[in-house]
Amino acid sequence: MNTTKISINELSALLKRVLESLYADNKDYEDTAQLALWLEIHNLNGISTLLSAMEYITNHDAVVPTLITDDVDRCVIDNMNGSLFNIACVATDMTIAKSSFAGYCHTNIINCQHLNVIIPCVARCGARGYSSSAWWFETSAKQLHVASISANQTNLKYRIMEIGSESDIYHRHVDLICSQEKIDLSDSYEHLGHLMDSARQKKQISSIKFKQRFEKNQNNGLTIDEANYLRLYKIADQILVEATEKSRHNAGE
Repeated sequence: MNTTKISINELSALLKRVLESLYADNKDYEDTAQLALWLEIHNLNGISTLLSAMEYITNHDAVVPTLITDDVDRCVIDNMNGSLFNIACVATDMTIAKSSFAGYCHTNIINCQHLNVIIPCVARCGARGYSSSAWWFETSAKQLHVASISANQTNLKYRIMEIGSESDIYHRHVDLICSQEKIDLSDSYEHLGHLMDSARQKKQISSIKFKQRFEKNQNNGLTIDEANYLRLYKIADQILVEATEKSRHNAGE
């Protein structure tokens, strides 16, 4: 596999170029770019995840998420099989806002793709002064993913555990908790605690490891797959050409 080196700032600018024509609001494309960038900086396949989601992102206006439950400390959102990229930041900010009033909020997003996009959202909660946890099941691999962070921390902890059976009821669902108090998933969610107790840990990335990954990539730049890099540039160039042609056409009206 051929690779190329790129700085974090260069990748950030490229991702924004790729996404800016797909969203009507600047904040939307900047948030989406930041999610992919965070994952890539921490060696969690941000670019490849974004590229696999481009079809969903391009057609995001055709998919309108539905707020099923909207209580003081509880939200359920049906993402209608869309990408989590499209609503992750909005759902996280809503969860944080409810937590600021109720002290706690549990948001469940159902029927969505690219569930690992919730990981930087957990970090977002921690940076804003809240403890947070998120979990989802990778049913085909029989794996449970859990990301968690303490209030006012920058780096989270991420675990992947092998569970004994498929959990189809949680297929394409992700849960996010935001709290002013410390979170104990085993106590608060008995079924989840039981699964975690009986699961075999496959992989763990500690907060120290996340910090080391960030510092290494910040100092040395990112090494990314050249084919993916060229795909991003091709998309960005197409957007630039289309925008230029459109502006020329409008100028002649």
